[in-house]
Amino acid sequence: MKLGVIVQGLLIIASTAMIRADVADLMAEARCGDAQAQYLLGCAWIRGDIDGTSDLKEAIACLRQSSEQDHPSAQGLLGFVLLQTTLSDEELTEAVTCMQKAADGGCALGMTGLALAYLNGWGVDRDLEIAFEYFKQAAESGDPFGQFGFSQVLEYGIGSAADPAEANRWLETATQHRFDPAETDLGLHCWHGTGQEVDAISALIHLTNTADSGYAPAQFHLAALIWSGDALRPDQGKAIQWLRKSAQKEYAPSIRVLGILHARGIGLEQNIDQAETYLNQASDLGDELASLALANRIWESKSDTLPDDVWQAPEIPDRVLFVRGGAPDNDINTVVNFLAARELLASSY
Repeated sequence: MKLGVIVQGLLIIASTAMIRADVADLMAEARCGDAQAQYLLGCAWIRGDIDGTSDLKEAIACLRQSSEQDHPSAQGLLGFVLLQTTLSDEELTEAVTCMQKAADGGCALGMTGLALAYLNGWGVDRDLEIAFEYFKQAAESGDPFGQFGFSQVLEYGIGSAADPAEANRWLETATQHRFDPAETDLGLHCWHGTGQEVDAISALIHLTNTADSGYAPAQFHLAALIWSGDALRPDQGKAIQWLRKSAQKEYAPSIRVLGILHARGIGLEQNIDQAETYLNQASDLGDELASLALANRIWESKSDTLPDDVWQAPEIPDRVLFVRGGAPDNDINTVVNFLAARELLASSY
């Protein structure tokens, strides 16, 4: 199971001008062997704050230098960057080793990384109970990504009994850190009444927060909520605006819905060529419903309503497994950028 997420999450924005003003000093300190400077320089390379472009190769080099000096945060972040970029078993083993060292050093990020490794069988034998315990440790240590992951294993009973209400509590805690995937899920829980009473207005608030930050899945779900009219009067035009924003980030479900709208002539002018273009693009990105719509030649249907599954997105239980590499908007990308931005914001650089 995979999550086609997607996802450049809400980043905590550090002052780029301030970072660039100090980057020469940071590089000098890193060359002198300062582990903290090497770590922050790795964060800056991830964020693209040095030459305007994210460079994971440079980031990995800096983080490795810092990790070799037993810097727990560098070890944890290096593990995540390797998960983001690696495909080989050898590099997966390195990622797990880094995160184990980080966890042993008390780094919550390392605990979260180990939880993901055991959950997915990345470089270790899959063990859901061990994954649950590492997620719990990370969540209790204050790591928002760990809190997010812990909420999901609690909700779906992965490695322990399901507890949707407790899952919501951890989502709320992670949301306080401005972590977009968590607030998006919290919004969906409010909308659908998962572990709580249905509250479409709160759902609208949470999804708007994360959609405004540029998080593609939130933009998709906000479009669905606006289209439904569950929170406010239905507004097809505004829903389509959010779909277009999400589609620009190559979020396959949004691209698929735009294709279906064009195919049926609902909310958009009927345009078979455009419908096929969108549906082929979504299908190429792995969207099975888009592939099915193409196979069934949905534009030939005489129906003037949308299919029941038109707003279907990747199932939430799949999200906890995450995706390595792939589209820019995947959850590993989200956490790497989130953490790099947070560390730079907390530093003097």
